[in-house]
Amino acid sequence: MTAPMPFSRRHFLGGGLAAAAALSMPVPAFAGQSYRINMINAHTDEKFNHFVVENGRWVSEALSQFDWFARDWRREETYPMDTDALQVLIRLQAELETAEPFRLLSGYRTPQTNSSLRGAATNSLHLRGKALDITHPSRSTRQIQRAAVAMKAGGVGYYPSNHFVHIDSGRVRYWQG
Repeated sequence: MTAPMPFSRRHFLGGGLAAAAALSMPVPAFAGQSYRINMINAHTDEKFNHFVVENGRWVSEALSQFDWFARDWRREETYPMDTDALQVLIRLQAELETAEPFRLLSGYRTPQTNSSLRGAATNSLHLRGKALDITHPSRSTRQIQRAAVAMKAGGVGYYPSNHFVHIDSGRVRYWQG
């Protein structure tokens, strides 16, 4: 069972207004289409399986639920997740042709959490809700990495020894950790 979303003033003012603006704008890459994100949070076992785009428009309630789902679970803090990062995830889901849920290892991170993680970049895009660390039960990390690189849609970090791939909505770049 998913815990109720706590709403902070920052989340309401920042995320609420951003989500409302995003909802009113069509998503050119998804014109007239509907897309769902299907994931399991590896740390909380919460499931997220909702349409985030319906008829080419973002669904604000689903975006708010995803913000909670991808929260910094160590501190129970949310941040508005970047819709460009979600577009990368949606495209990757389609590219890998799988209905099975991805596993989310890390979404938003607070500065405190980020600084406590060995190897985390000081200016990580996780701090701004623009990055996701993911894995998949029936796709290898190499398959995920290759599909993400082929999309040329943002940053892709390949972490084979830790069994995950980092995707983000920053500039196109690739690395191996």
